[in-house]
Formats: sequence, structure tokens, C-alpha cells
Amino acid sequence: MTQNLEQLIQKIQSDGVKAAEDKAREIEAEARARAEKILATARAEAETLTNEGKTSLDRMQRSGEEALRHAARDTLLALRKEIETTLDRLVTLEVRRALDVENVARIVSGLIDRNSGDKPTDVVVAVSDSDLSALRQTLMSTLKQEVMKGLTLAGSEDINGGFTISYDGGKSRFEFTDVALAQYLGTYLKPKLAEIIKDTVSDE
Repeated sequence: MTQNLEQLIQKIQSDGVKAAEDKAREIEAEARARAEKILATARAEAETLTNEGKTSLDRMQRSGEEALRHAARDTLLALRKEIETTLDRLVTLEVRRALDVENVARIVSGLIDRNSGDKPTDVVVAVSDSDLSALRQTLMSTLKQEVMKGLTLAGSEDINGGFTISYDGGKSRFEFTDVALAQYLGTYLKPKLAEIIKDTVSDE
């Protein structure tokens, strides 16, 4: 009887241990599966966040580069405009200095001699009001009296430097004013200026 009881106790203990071990293995398997699932989810979320972050960073970088290009272009355009404005001002100033009364008188005399013959008629020369008196005196001392009779000198508020000349009594005229000559020179100089700026930027 005692032996049977001991065997029964051993069997219960053995079965209990086995059941406990089986349950432990089951719990361990479930825990491992749950942990792997959590880890897989965490990896997926981390990868998603990483991709989104990379995409956002790329987008920000492209946006920054585009903004930088626009800023550089705007700065270059503003600089070019400022240089062109300064160039216009300098060219006009230099042309105005070159077209003093003596030079205007010499140019007018040459134009009349080449285009009007010995006795020009209906030739009208207009200069600034401030240069009119000095030009008349200079031309009277350099041109023949017959030539002066066919020449009309006029002052104009619209002219700051240089002159205009007409061979048909003012119906049409050729402009040699400081503004007209500066514009003419500007059309030649500005493309050259654009090339210089372009080459300078390309060398940076």
C-alpha cells in the first residue's frame, strides 16, 4: 500500500512537472512570438519614419537649393541693372563733357561743309539754351558769312548737351545730343557688359 502511494505521488509529481514545463514552453513561445511581432512592427515603423525623414530632408534640400538659385539670379539681375544704370550715367556724362561748345562748333561746321554745299539753306541747329550764345559766337568766327546766312541756331530746353541738325528747316532732324549718343553707345556696351558678367560668374 505504501509502495503504491509513493508511486502515485511520483506519478503526480512527474505529471505536474511535465505539465508545468509544457506550460512554460507554451508561455515562452507566445512571449517570443509577441516579442517578434512587436519588434517587426517597430522595425517597420522605424523604416517608415526613416524613409519619410529622408524624403522630407531631400525635399527641404531641393527647396533650399532652388531658393538659393533664385536668390543668386535675383542678386545677379539687380547687380546687372545697377551696373547698367551706372554705365548709362557715366556714358552720358562723358559724352556731355566731350560735346562742349568748341567740339560742337567743329562738328557742325564739318556737317554743313559736307552736306550743304557753299551756300546752305534751311539748316537748323538746336543746342541747349546755355550753349546757344557761345556756339553762335564760335560759328560766326569760323564759318563764312554766306554760310551763316543759311543757318538758323536755336536753343532747346530738351537738350542738355550736344545738338540736333536739320537740313530741311526742321521738318526732319539728326540727333547728336548727349542722350541720343549715350543710348547708341549703350546698345553696343550693354551686350559686352552682359558677356563680362556671364564670364565672371562662369569662372566662379
